[in-house]
Amino acid sequence: METRPSTEHSMGDSRVIEKMNKGYEEALAPFSPEKRQKKEQLINNTFQSLSQRIATRGDFELTPERQAVLRLKLARHFQKTDEVDPSTLFDALVETPKFIDTDKGSLMRLMEVHQQKTLQRIAEARKRRAELGDKESFNPYENLFTTKSGNYYMARLLNMPHLEAESAYMKHCVGTSDSYINQIKRGDIEILSFRNVPKINQRTQKLEGDTPIITIEYNLRTNTIEQMKKKGDEYLDPSDPYYKDVIDALKQLRTTRTDAGKLRNFVKIQPSELENIKVRDGYVLTESGETSFRNFNPDSGLFVFKLGKMPIEARTSRQDASKIVRLVEGLNFQPEEIAITREQVTSRTKIFIGKPFPGFFKWLPDSIQHVYTSFPEGKVVRESVVAGGKTGKEYEQVFTQRGINISGWAKDMMGKPEFVTLRRSEKIDLVRLTIGGLGFTDNPTTDQLYQKAQELGLELCPPEVGPELRLKYQDQPLYEWTYIGMKQIADSDGYPYVFGLERSDDGLWLYGRWAEPTDQWALGHRCVFRIRK
Repeated sequence: METRPSTEHSMGDSRVIEKMNKGYEEALAPFSPEKRQKKEQLINNTFQSLSQRIATRGDFELTPERQAVLRLKLARHFQKTDEVDPSTLFDALVETPKFIDTDKGSLMRLMEVHQQKTLQRIAEARKRRAELGDKESFNPYENLFTTKSGNYYMARLLNMPHLEAESAYMKHCVGTSDSYINQIKRGDIEILSFRNVPKINQRTQKLEGDTPIITIEYNLRTNTIEQMKKKGDEYLDPSDPYYKDVIDALKQLRTTRTDAGKLRNFVKIQPSELENIKVRDGYVLTESGETSFRNFNPDSGLFVFKLGKMPIEARTSRQDASKIVRLVEGLNFQPEEIAITREQVTSRTKIFIGKPFPGFFKWLPDSIQHVYTSFPEGKVVRESVVAGGKTGKEYEQVFTQRGINISGWAKDMMGKPEFVTLRRSEKIDLVRLTIGGLGFTDNPTTDQLYQKAQELGLELCPPEVGPELRLKYQDQPLYEWTYIGMKQIADSDGYPYVFGLERSDDGLWLYGRWAEPTDQWALGHRCVFRIRK
């Protein structure tokens, strides 16, 4: 987590964000470096989970200002505790998005109010359900299939009475707001219910026991299962008596089709929903159970629910590395095409996985296609831009033509005398990787970051790399921050800045980021440097 994240839409907005960032620093200031790192990891993980889920919604914009407010409130929350339920917090934010328009109010209070409202809705839903009775207006659920055991079935919930009845019985908040129905109508999500198959009561001759066990939110846009909630917001557990039937149901679900005729072949289940399911290091959990990655056939067609940790280290055999790389990254290389140590590199090497060493990037052969300084988080992207011949004003014009956003500070930087551009076009070779990928284990300062880059065979980028890379880097993941290693440009108040690239809900951004010599940089954020000639 960057200690002072800054993304602004205007100079006025930048002051708001500056205030939020200052509050963020103040909230974490009392902690020791070790404790602060743990707190920032909690903040980062929670923010990542929330932002990814918010990004799938069309009715909730997580602007840079709201991002800064949310980070500040997360920092204040984790001052007092190390726990938060991301799903409950997500639902509370969706219910009251204006809560992150200002820094007033605590997350704890927000979730308490949300839970009170949820209980009230559940009570109202129970009353309406009782009034409905056996009326035909309460449309039956759509039964998608029955599990092999015959004891359970998967249903699709079709309307608000279904969602309310489900939530009332399950005592959770999945589907309790109007936004769920709106998303269902737009074809963005489906709410599914894993249920008990009803039995005929011999005395009354009526079906009884048609009760939900797990409620599932399936995101049709991303082919992701966002939520899988048992009663009381509990998660699926291998000790559950219906665990194998749930696995069977998820397997069958991938063979069914939506109203649009598309397969529900989901590619991911949010890790938070599988937190009770432990997978041993080096093992793969599929629809057929857990197996060692060495015994797993990637061509079997089996869906992989979860992977155990699979680091690739110097002692890892190249045969194992070949299998792990395919499972984790989807890259198919023969063992002899993989090098884990410098000594293993040959003319046939296509992928290198190993810790960086002095002069690493000058040594790195061009024939190597994929580079990881640690696997998989230390992925290195080598790329180039052609820069030269454009002024700051000309960059602004191109950005406007292409619909790319520029923050007030970035505009200010491009108007400074220090924004010197090359007179002639020149190809500039770059590397892009996480700050941790440079070999840091603690958040470095700006000076430490720049010194390490130099040791590894890198140098600072010309300032125009910022706008040039912004023009090129069109497929930047949502909410990713990438910073340009460059000589800082001071604003009108004397504060030093570097260029940053971000993709938010409203598109691509070029902005400025504080970069004082003692400012710290988050290990998970990305940086760009030039390969020294």
